[in-house]
Amino acid sequence: MRNTYLSLIAAGLIIAVVSFFALGYGVAEAPATEGAAIKPRSAPALVQPPTSSTPALNATPLNNSSRASVLRQPREIQDAAGQTVVASDGNVVDQKTRFRPGQRNVLVIHGWNAAPGDDCNKILTDFAASIYQNVLVYQYPSAGDMAENARWLYERLLPLLATPDTQFDIIAYSAGGLVARVAKEPSALNDGKAIGAQVRNLVTIATPHEGLDQWVNRVVEMSPADASFLGVDQMMKGSPFLLKLNANPNQGDTRYFTIAGRYEGLPSDGIVLISSAHAEGALKITDRATFNRSHAQMGCYGDVLSAIGRWLKAP
Repeated sequence: MRNTYLSLIAAGLIIAVVSFFALGYGVAEAPATEGAAIKPRSAPALVQPPTSSTPALNATPLNNSSRASVLRQPREIQDAAGQTVVASDGNVVDQKTRFRPGQRNVLVIHGWNAAPGDDCNKILTDFAASIYQNVLVYQYPSAGDMAENARWLYERLLPLLATPDTQFDIIAYSAGGLVARVAKEPSALNDGKAIGAQVRNLVTIATPHEGLDQWVNRVVEMSPADASFLGVDQMMKGSPFLLKLNANPNQGDTRYFTIAGRYEGLPSDGIVLISSAHAEGALKITDRATFNRSHAQMGCYGDVLSAIGRWLKAP
């Protein structure tokens, strides 16, 4: 009886900790004032960091039905206001929103277990709308195959280019950076069909280009249902997906910029190692920046947005 009771307590603690950080609030950090022109419409409540040196986990257990639905949300392309431009069936709903030559165009892509309307993703989109004329946002089911998500994006984005040579930038958060790369870089993951040089600049924020570290592997193992998600498996260090993606990546003339986070002095943002976020062994990077921010809150702060603004400023 005593062992059963202790087991129940341990299980409850695990669920409580994982659920706590599943809210995506990260750690209590004072927002930087530099470049902080965009403010949250409804600022997320920040929580105190854990007392131990264990990194915060921004994963969500499957028993949270609202987040489980986000993990399997339908694919669609939206505008900056969240209105559907291309529906999940591929139908172009909005015939006016386009990327146009000679104008500033940007595509924003969210990360794993996220949606375009989540606090930091919305802040990032609002920021993009303040420096670009045309903004599109990609919503996708992050529990699924990232290569499939990228192929869908490639096929549905092409009709939204006013001319075949229209250029645009991409700002991608976390796993969204991997989706962006598959859509942009010709490889075995997309049968050589990719956007290629039409992407002028690619900014990835806390993207695990070289995979997630072992600590995250152990946490995922605590939730077997999560480990069954193909999207999670593909982000693990040494996965067949990453091996194909990083095998002589065809970057073309696109400029790549990377942003990483350092959490409580650790060599990671609590989830993604700094070396992985900067793709140190995989990509040629034009510029990079590291901030004392946690993974979930990276897109909320002025110093991060200011760096993006400097890189992507109008010519």
